[in-house]
Parts: sequence; C-alpha cells; structure tokens
Amino acid sequence: MLAAARAYQQMSRTGLKGRELEATVLSQCAGELEALSTGDFEDVRPLMRALQRNCEAWQAIAEDATSPNCHLPLDIAKQVAWTAALVFTQTRKVAQDPSRDEILVLALINRNLAAGLRGDPRPGSAEVLRAPLPAQPAPAGEAPWLPTYFRGNHRGVPTLKILFVSGGAYPDYQCDMLFHGLRSLLGADLVEVNRIDYMYASTFATNPAAKAQLYGRGFTLFGLLGDDAGVDRDDIAAKIRARHFDLVVYGSIFRCQDHLTDVLAHYAPNEIVFVDGEDFSQALYWPVFGRGIYLKREMTPEHGSKVEPIWFGIPEEKICASAEKTKIFAYIDPRDRNTYIYDSEDAYYNDYRSALFGYTMKKAGWDCLRHYEIMANRCVPFFLNLDACPLGTMYRFPRYEIHELNALVVNGGEDYFRTVEGFERWSELSESMVRYLQANLTTVALARYVIDLWGSRRR
Repeated sequence: MLAAARAYQQMSRTGLKGRELEATVLSQCAGELEALSTGDFEDVRPLMRALQRNCEAWQAIAEDATSPNCHLPLDIAKQVAWTAALVFTQTRKVAQDPSRDEILVLALINRNLAAGLRGDPRPGSAEVLRAPLPAQPAPAGEAPWLPTYFRGNHRGVPTLKILFVSGGAYPDYQCDMLFHGLRSLLGADLVEVNRIDYMYASTFATNPAAKAQLYGRGFTLFGLLGDDAGVDRDDIAAKIRARHFDLVVYGSIFRCQDHLTDVLAHYAPNEIVFVDGEDFSQALYWPVFGRGIYLKREMTPEHGSKVEPIWFGIPEEKICASAEKTKIFAYIDPRDRNTYIYDSEDAYYNDYRSALFGYTMKKAGWDCLRHYEIMANRCVPFFLNLDACPLGTMYRFPRYEIHELNALVVNGGEDYFRTVEGFERWSELSESMVRYLQANLTTVALARYVIDLWGSRRR
C-alpha cells in the first residue's frame, strides 16, 4: 500500500483531490499497462511491477468503498468493490499468461472507471462496472456479498458457518495457517474436525516444552488459539446431510478425506474448497478435481485456469512493530544446518530483527514459513534464485521490493547499505514490504481470500 499512497501523495501535490485524484491515478496505471501490452514479455518484470501498482491503486479505492465511513451510496460502493474483485482476478490471469488482449482488459476497466469518476462515462462503462455483480438480488434476509480482502469493517458481509476438515494429528503449515485465519475471523462458526490440538494454547498449558517437539520447534504458528468450548463438533455427519454449513473446506485434501462421500453428495462444487498444500507441483488430487474449488500452493501455468493459487500467511500478532538493526545479514542460513542454533522463538526472531537481510531459498517447495518470519521481523528476505519461482506459486509474495533490494546487494555489495543512501533505500522498500505483508500475507488475509473466492463462485 505504500506505493499506492505515494502515488496519491504525488498527485495531491498537483492540487487534485477526491474523484479527480482517483481518476488520474487510474488513468496513469492504464497508460502504463497499455504501453507494456505491446512488448514480447520475454522479461516480465516491468509488467509485474505495473500489475502490482495497479492492484495497489485498486486496493486503496476499494478500501474506501467498503469502509463504514464511505460517502458513496451502497449500490455504487458494491459496484466499485466488485470491479476491484474483477481487477484482481484479471490480474492473476495476466500474471500467469501475459497477452496483449488480457492486459488491455485491465486498462479498459481503468479508463472506464476514470471516465465515470470525472462525470463523463464512456460507452460500455456501466457494463464493465456491473459485470461482476450478482445477476439477481440477494434473497430476503440474506446480506449481499461483498469482498472481504479489504481491511477494515465491511458492510453487507453475511455470517458464515464453515466446516474445516483435516486430520489434525500433526502440523501441516498450509492447512494450519488457513485454519488459524478462519478461526480468528469466524470464532466458533468455524468448526474443525478433527480437533487440531496443537493449535490451542491449552494443549501446552501444563507442558510448555512439548511445543518444542513440533515441526519447526513449534515456532510462530502453534499454541496461539484460545478456548474452543463454543465449537460444536457433535453429529458432523448429520449436519453435513442437513447442509448445516455454508461451506466445507478440506485443509489438506491429500492427507485427509474424512466425510468426503457425504460432502460430495450434499454440497455443490461451488460450496467445497480443496486445499493442496503439498511441496510437489506436478500432482493434483484427481479424485476430487472438478468437484470443488481447488487451491494449490506449488502452482504452475500448466495447471490452467481450473486451479487457483494459495500461499502461506503469518499470524498478525507475530509482525513486530519496530526493529533495531545492527548487522547486514542474519546468522541463520538455510544452506547450513549448523546455523540452526536457536532453541527459543525470541532468540530466533532477534537474529532477524537485528539484520537488514535474511537468507532464504526454495527447499522442498518454494513457499516456506521462513520467508514470512523474516519479513515479520522487518528483515528483507535475500531470496536465492527467486526469479525461477513460477508466478502462480507464492502468488501474492512481494517480489518487487525483494527483487529490488536483492539486486542492490548483488550489484553494490553489503557496504552500500552502510551508506546513508543505501540505508534509506532499504528503509523505504522494507517498509513497503512490511505494509504489504500486513495487508495481504497474514493468516486472516489468507482466510479472507479463500472466503472471497468462494463468494465469487456463489453467483
């Protein structure tokens, strides 16, 4: 959001305000996209930066439209919010397979909304704005759906009852991150079966040392949730048959298929989410393909449009507010297990908090909790070979800021960051990275993404 805020500040200095300011920012983004649409896409980095800037502008506009203090009429605010959802979906399509026509769709949406904001709507602009809206009004008593991946309080979001199915026997980062976010959002309306004991603080109340026996020494994710006395796990099979839940989520479809026969018999494909968080990119869990919304973590362009991306997230409370820097690189290095010396989470975090950069890399899979732990401690991942990561994998990762700073390390060396210019550049881009992390890469943001994706399929 820092880049979007900076764009607004720059436009504000020209005397532009309100709708004219928004129209100008949208027009500038449209112009940049139009210019890049004529390229050969051999080097996609300029396009990726333009797509990120456009998304940041739309996120700022959509946050305003979905804010409780929004001055727009509710029907107009809904149109803007859904147009933003359309932009984000189209952006994902462009990022996975760039083409001139698909890029120009984004530019056209910008141009049409900009014209409308200036009071001079173009032919077809109403159709573009209304395209993402439901064809029929919501039934009486049901609140109309609005996207929820914009921060703040959101108007018109219905109460949801979600069944979360997983084995619950041992840690599984992708599954557990999504569960943490959904429980944080929905409370007892998120019912998990089987109970994921290691996610609850009460599990370790009498034996705190037991958490250190978990994968990753139990750091960051486990033992954070409070009391679950209000969660009703009784008669799950009967509740599935009665369609008690609005949505069923399989947190790790490769590892747990409990109740699957009943779920497939009583829920439509747009009411089931299958999460595939495995490290391998080649395989899909074919028995359920086409029977629900399939989310894959290690996603490649070969998976096509019927698979949606998913990524890791970090609990918001683990993002530190400030950090004093005393060295360029953290000590711990995933290339050398002898550097894995930290027995406590605080000592592990302090290594990153005191450093400008922390080494990270692909291991079994591209996505890794370490990337997010580094960023959460206001340290920039020095990501080895990041350019080789498929665009569909770690889809919302802040590649721009990390790529820019990593390039400065390679080209200028560590001494560059000991200069005033180097440290200021690091501070600017790292602050942008942390703001982006807070808005898009928390467990709650991950949960909102999944709920919003389901909401878009309901129409």
